[in-house]
Amino acid sequence: MKALGIAQVMIERGWYDREFIRDWTNGPLLVRTDNGRLLTQSDLSGEGSAQQYVAWSEAIDRPILYDPATGLYEGNHSEPALFGAFTVETMQGEVVCKPAFELTAELCRQFPPERVETICGVGNEQVEATARMLWEARPLAYYAWSGVEMQTNSTQIARAIAQLSVLTGSFDAPGGNVLFSAAPTASVAGWELLPAEQRAKALGLQERPLGPSRWMFVTTDDVYRSILERQPYGVHGLVGFGANLLLAHAGAIRGREALAALDFYVHLDLFMNPTAELADIILPVASPFEREALKIGFEVSPEAQSLVQLRQRMVAPQGEARSDSEIIFDLASRLGLGAHFWDGDLEAAYRYQLSPSGVSLEALREQPGGVRVPLPTRCR
Repeated sequence: MKALGIAQVMIERGWYDREFIRDWTNGPLLVRTDNGRLLTQSDLSGEGSAQQYVAWSEAIDRPILYDPATGLYEGNHSEPALFGAFTVETMQGEVVCKPAFELTAELCRQFPPERVETICGVGNEQVEATARMLWEARPLAYYAWSGVEMQTNSTQIARAIAQLSVLTGSFDAPGGNVLFSAAPTASVAGWELLPAEQRAKALGLQERPLGPSRWMFVTTDDVYRSILERQPYGVHGLVGFGANLLLAHAGAIRGREALAALDFYVHLDLFMNPTAELADIILPVASPFEREALKIGFEVSPEAQSLVQLRQRMVAPQGEARSDSEIIFDLASRLGLGAHFWDGDLEAAYRYQLSPSGVSLEALREQPGGVRVPLPTRCR
């Protein structure tokens, strides 16, 4: 509530970076008021793309397209609107749409300083003073994982606080949160191996096209629904790597019911826990002290980001424990996918990943503290 109240003051006073919101966020993108979804080119034309979004140009007073692949709007002087309501002719008829930033502002207007004081006990003058301080002290950096995330409404609270940094336009600017350069590496993710039609089946993608499913991450709620209700399709098997879903995610009772309903469940972990107890097969994994691991860049500072390190094994794995990577590589080979996993050779995968960086596996083994790759830090 406090963060939304602060944002309300910043928006109402004009204490926000309009150019940054327009050029670097989805604030101008139109949202349909009939279904709450982003308006796409496919809504306007039968030949249109669902990956092309729509904004409203204040310069020419009509819809314009936005291409997320290039980050550009249609036309040289598009001037996409951030506020207002616009009637757009779609394949289904006229639909009233609003920019995403307008909807953000409408939500924040529900929490003026006086209401924040009533709900939270924070004086309205403190809300106003905080909003002014954030705007006048910019650039500023947002520090996440500071404790507010450890509660039931953590996601929305973190988003509300992060929004304050976005309003100041400080992202990827000197003094703000910066995306550091990374050592050149070869991708080993293999996303190109998954056909587009298969990626489109990611759970939750249809309901939340800008959510985690866009990057092939799914929520436990969507997984449980697919197992128990077969919506949008049935999930019958699961391989879980060390995620104690029942204790780390919401809906433990529903989660237990879902995992118990799977036809086949394999769990890999260091310890027995409530989630592992529901598995058909439990595979023991090696601890970090019992296996090698490659880390390219440590994100927290330019100096740390320049470090490439191979964490070496300190002791032999106990019992039948093996690293997650070894299990994955062997499983892929057994399934006939070995060609995509360097024929099961984990060291060959490390060498492939490192090849563009100029850092060798031998050098990393000789220097346990790591090797630094000079990287320039660039801001927008």
